[in-house]
Amino acid sequence: MSQSISTHAVQSECFNEPQGEGTLLSLSPERLLRGQPERRDWPVFERADGKVSTGIWSGTAGAWRIDFPEGQFEFFHVLSGIGAIVPDEGERKPFGPGDAVMVPEGFRGVFEVTEKVTKQYMFVQNI
Repeated sequence: MSQSISTHAVQSECFNEPQGEGTLLSLSPERLLRGQPERRDWPVFERADGKVSTGIWSGTAGAWRIDFPEGQFEFFHVLSGIGAIVPDEGERKPFGPGDAVMVPEGFRGVFEVTEKVTKQYMFVQNI
């Protein structure tokens, strides 16, 4: 029995620095806890069903609530800046350049930026 081999090209993406202005992201007032952060996104890839997305994100000093539903995860790698993830129930987790951070499904807490943060991210939802 012969096996078929896929002939479609597989594309990989390398993304280390934001290119251009990116997309300015809004932040609802009820989530904002401190500062007037400017947050920008440079999407690189999104799966057709929207369940996986990657890119670069950057945000200036401030703090805001993040509430992940069940089934949503984020992994990010900090390129520059200083911040922290602060769970509602638990210990503050600071991060800085070179750190890799996993935000688990169901996470409830605060995202803090002390010094402008730029990160590579991957969101995974309901897989």
